[in-house]
Formats: sequence, structure tokens, C-alpha cells
Amino acid sequence: MKILRCIYPNFNNGQELAYSCLASCETLGDHRLKVEAWFPGSNTAHKLHFVRNAYPRWAMPLLYRLPEPDHRLRSGVESAFLRALKPGDIAYIWPGVSLETHKQIKGRGNIIVSQRTNCHRVLAKRLLDEEYARIGWKGSHGITEAALHLESEKMSLVDFVYAMNPFVSKSLEEAGVPREKILPTSSAWDPHRLKGNSRLREKEKGLTALFVGELSVRKGIHLLLESWKCSGVKGRLLLAGRVSRDVEEKLAGLLAHQDVVKLGYQPDIGSAYRSADLFVCPSLEEGGPKVTYEAMGCGLPVLVSPMGAGPARDGVCGSVIDPHDVDGWAAAFRRFANDKELREKMGSAARERAKEFTWQKVNAKRRESLLTAMGGLG
Repeated sequence: MKILRCIYPNFNNGQELAYSCLASCETLGDHRLKVEAWFPGSNTAHKLHFVRNAYPRWAMPLLYRLPEPDHRLRSGVESAFLRALKPGDIAYIWPGVSLETHKQIKGRGNIIVSQRTNCHRVLAKRLLDEEYARIGWKGSHGITEAALHLESEKMSLVDFVYAMNPFVSKSLEEAGVPREKILPTSSAWDPHRLKGNSRLREKEKGLTALFVGELSVRKGIHLLLESWKCSGVKGRLLLAGRVSRDVEEKLAGLLAHQDVVKLGYQPDIGSAYRSADLFVCPSLEEGGPKVTYEAMGCGLPVLVSPMGAGPARDGVCGSVIDPHDVDGWAAAFRRFANDKELREKMGSAARERAKEFTWQKVNAKRRESLLTAMGGLG
């Protein structure tokens, strides 16, 4: 039996993704691959037998009062992970793990599998540089040249890297990662997380469109607000997520419009999906947004960019349109607003399509692709 020891170094909402990914991998009933996952201090609500914490949950508030808490947490979980790592173990590394820990694992001779949730930063930086220049904003996306070199150096040390969609695969190849190291996969969703009947808002007259994620340039929120305004649709645009500082400053007028509703972060995101008629994701750079899978699983038709499409099929589950095609998006808004039968037909197709992308099904394929690739190492 092989041991897949995972390290997730961050303490944030992204832990939910790691839990879902690893939990379904552990419950597949295949004893060829056992899971152990290390976190800084995971939520006690997730009493999963394979989770290990570097720090007790009660200590987390105290640690955050110390200087450089993020660095301290990462350092602590990396040290715990290295102590637990045994010869022959597979090191499954999520983004954020230091270069030094990559080097130590490589020096021990363990196989390193990297989890990429987005495109390589070489592509992400290029796309965002172009977009900021196009719209004339002086804001920053935060991706530096040093960050590019650091990511490339880490990628040179891994044996395999999961790529969440074809854009991620292409970005890795363009950054110099050999094709044989790249394991194509997808994102997925957890139906249990979205159970319930409650709604965040009661249904109202007109179209209710929903966006979930950070309200940022990277997510294409500026393009979404422009196309929504141009559509002239009677309804409301719900925005669930944190607003980035530059968007808050530059788009205050559009955000304050009476048919735009800022919901902020929503812990019960299922109630938001159940409040909508249409899901939208105009993202400029993604690795396979989980929210698209979730929205489709809830039976929503989708209006998305190619990067934000996930498993959606254009003309079947919704519409996949270049986010810069503001007129095309505006026309799509009008089409969905005026055709309830179309929404229901595409929503039903989206629900059926999403059934093929639960975490359990996706991880069954991930497990097989990894074991097959490892067999190729001899």
C-alpha cells in the first residue's frame, strides 16, 4: 500500500476544497492508496480520520497575534509534514508550500505530486498585465517576476502535476513543464455541501443572475457589470464574495446600482444558488472554478467565459462566451431573461452533466491516472 501524504499550508476557506478532494479519495474503497493530510489547524467540524493538525484549533487565534502569523503557520505545518513523511510515501503538495520544503522532499527521494488550482503564473501575469493595461488601471494583481521564478523552480522539482483544465495544461507546458509530468484532471463538487431548501432571497420578478467569487479584475467583474448594464434586463445581479480594493474604488458607481446586490461572503452558498435563475462566471484566468460545477449541480444554466466554463457545454448547459464580448454577453442576458423554457432546459442539462463531476468520480480518475503514471517510473 502506498501512502499519499498531503500538505495544505494555508489557513483559509480553501481548506474546504482540500477536504472534499481527499475525503472522497480516501473513501473509494481502494487499498492501494491511503491518505494522510496535514493542515495548520483544520476545522473541528471536519472530523476526518486522515486529517492531522500541526497546531490545535484553540491555538490559532493566539498564533495570529504573533508577528508574521502566515509564515509561522506555514513553517509549523511543513515541519510536521516532513517529520511524518516516510521513505516511499507520495508527497501531495498544494500551492503555498515553500521551495525549501520542495527541495527537502526531493532530496529524500519521495515522489512529489503538485496540485495546481489555477494556471501557471507566467500565463496569469501576462493575461492580467494585458487586462490592466487595456482598462487603464494602475492597480496590481500582485504577481511579481520573483513569484514567476519561484513557481518555475518548484515545478522543476515535482514528478507530476495535476492540471485542472486544458488552459492550465497549456500554461504549464509554456512555462517549461514537460508534458509527461502533467496529469489532466478537472475540478469537482460535493452535493452534500449544497443540501437544503432554504433561499438567500425569495424569487422576484425578472431575471436573477448570480456571481460567486472574489469581485476582482481576474474574475472579470468589471466586464460582468458592464455587460449587465448594457443588457437592460429587468432583474437583479447578485454578487457573492469579497470585493477587491481596486474594484471597490474604480467601480463604485456600477456596484451601487439598484439592480446590483452585494451579498458579501456567504457560508451557506447553496441558499444563494437556489435564489438564482442563471449563474455567471466571466473569469479571465482560472483553473476550473468549483462554483461553476456547484451551480450546474443545483440546476442552474450558466453564462460563462471559456476560463470559467468548467464542465459546461456551450449551447447545452448554457452559453460560453469571450468575456470581452460585452455585446454578446448582453444579448445572452436578454435571451435568458426572455425565455424561461430555455433556462429550464439548459438548467436540467447542467444538472445531469454535473453528476459526472462529483469529487468521488473525479478522484477515482485522479487516483488511476497517478498510479498509472507512477507505474511508468518503473
